[in-house]
Amino acid sequence: MEDLKNTLCDLLERIKTKDQKYREFILKGLDRVLTKKEIQHIKYISLHRDILKLGVDSSGWLYQLNQKKQKILDKLKLKEVKFYLV
Repeated sequence: MEDLKNTLCDLLERIKTKDQKYREFILKGLDRVLTKKEIQHIKYISLHRDILKLGVDSSGWLYQLNQKKQKILDKLKLKEVKFYLV
């Protein structure tokens, strides 16, 4: 039972580390496209199968970031970028 607990803890730690690396990678790419003020309003980042999902804190920022969608796709070489209000 203890082995299972240790295995699960190790697995969760690896997932957490992997998510943090993806987040840092995406933020570095976004730094080249977006301003610091725009990045401050991004609250959630997810990357899965070349689809980047970004959660934004207000509808104004949602609209503004949607205007830069093509620039983000070109710079980060992704299939799609989706914005959500969180």
